[in-house]
Amino acid sequence: MRSQESNHRPTLGEGQFPQGTSHDLAVEILREHKLLHAIIRGLQKRLEGGTAASPITVVQTLRGELREFRDHLQRHFDLEEQGGFLDDIVVRLPTAARKIELLRREHETILASVDELLDFCTVEMTQLNNLCMRVHEMISNLKRHENVEHELIQAAYCLDIGTGD
Repeated sequence: MRSQESNHRPTLGEGQFPQGTSHDLAVEILREHKLLHAIIRGLQKRLEGGTAASPITVVQTLRGELREFRDHLQRHFDLEEQGGFLDDIVVRLPTAARKIELLRREHETILASVDELLDFCTVEMTQLNNLCMRVHEMISNLKRHENVEHELIQAAYCLDIGTGD
């Protein structure tokens, strides 16, 4: 937990948006970011919380949650890429161009991994343990990806974007 320091820098959630980035875009990215984290927390809770429900019921529930997660993740990535947010980082921090390109490629990889999980839910309904392991792996990969993005945002804008982690 972060201590209350007098030199606390404002987060995007507190109204500080990078110059050159539209306020509406920044608000949308932040909104989608918060939704994604809420969905991730729900997925993790479901995976860790043991259930009396049948494996098929759990898998069906996970499939619905993964579909919702995928929709929000696609929107989040689209906002970052098409909205110009990642391009603005490169303008501000040219040395980050290679990392930004790698992050863009990871967007495709992460979405593909969610698609594979959705396919796995359909094909292998009874392999709950394997599915849970694969969902955890996808969440870990996404968190690592988001951490790299946050480091670049920090470097480019000198802001704390308030990930809540």
